[in-house]
Amino acid sequence: MAGKGKGGGGGGSYAGTALMAAGAVSSAIGAFYSVKSAQYQAESQAMTLEFEQFMSYVNARNAEQDAQATLTAAEYESGKVGMQYKQIKEATRSRQAARGIQGGVGSAGEIAASIEFAKESDRMAITRNAVQAASAHRTRKTNIRNRGRFAGVSAANLRGTAGALNPWISSGMSLLGDAGGVAKMWREEKRSS
Repeated sequence: MAGKGKGGGGGGSYAGTALMAAGAVSSAIGAFYSVKSAQYQAESQAMTLEFEQFMSYVNARNAEQDAQATLTAAEYESGKVGMQYKQIKEATRSRQAARGIQGGVGSAGEIAASIEFAKESDRMAITRNAVQAASAHRTRKTNIRNRGRFAGVSAANLRGTAGALNPWISSGMSLLGDAGGVAKMWREEKRSS
């Protein structure tokens, strides 16, 4: 067994180098898939944000439709109130005429003015409430759109990050880092044999 290194175990000493080299390759493969996983995760998050962006535009459009529907309903309600007060006004005039009261003069005029004031007051309240509700819907629309725009920017950033990650470079750097240790061990084993 002479000539096989110290202690006669020369073949066993190269096994350590081989195991260290296999570990370096395994580490490089792990680095490759670690970066690849990060790429997939970034792309997945980007797709989620792009979907959020799309849905925000749909929801913003719905918020605008809600605002328009609120204003339309207020116009209808205001017209309905106007017609109700017109009926009240006409019924009051008829009762006054049946009693022989001259319309538009004295207390009859004040009653007619009070009815007109009540009508306009109710219509203005309906309009004010509708404008406030529509404004709330439009504020919600703006907030939704802004969140959608932010999601779009974030998605673009994540896609850029995913594109910048290179699993081959990471794998190569890991292999190069471990190669020095393998070479040192091989040199020491070579000297001892």
